[in-house]
Amino acid sequence: MVEEAYLPIAFDSQIEEDNLKRIDFLGVPAERLEGGEYRVSENSENFLNDCVAKGLFKANRTLSQYSFESLKIWLYDTNKPRNSQGYPLPEEDKIAFKLSSHLEASELKCISVVDVGLSGNQHKLWKNGCEELLKPMFSRFIAPPDPPDVLKDFLAMRFGARLSTRLDLYLSMRKNIFFDSLIVEAK
Repeated sequence: MVEEAYLPIAFDSQIEEDNLKRIDFLGVPAERLEGGEYRVSENSENFLNDCVAKGLFKANRTLSQYSFESLKIWLYDTNKPRNSQGYPLPEEDKIAFKLSSHLEASELKCISVVDVGLSGNQHKLWKNGCEELLKPMFSRFIAPPDPPDVLKDFLAMRFGARLSTRLDLYLSMRKNIFFDSLIVEAK
């Protein structure tokens, strides 16, 4: 039986003026190296950075009322029991609210947001900010149809094999993501 390993991975904002400085992903599948060490694959790292983190950094800049300084995101597969994910998840009673996808084609089905202990008006602003930041995530996990081979060939010739390969990779990863829910702690 192959042992599954999971590692955290973090992305820091490249824009000094950003309020959101860091996004940590927890529960990213790792691959085993020959020396017995583990690392997150370059494909997974690029996918999370290009398709999730960059969008969250950008969206946080445009939030109307409440801006976040850090996000901690647990990748969660609801098809496995909570205690067999391979990494610890926040307790159910720490969840403040849940957002469900209304997009049937989205591979991302639910986002649970961890309560960070705010109250009153601060809690309301925080909750509204979380919803404004996180709801668009569902649309990022809709896999477009496979492009025709002619388009793939054109992209490879025009922009190089690396771009064409990366586009195919993201298409494949969106169709076969290793999680269907997120648990987010937004501070």
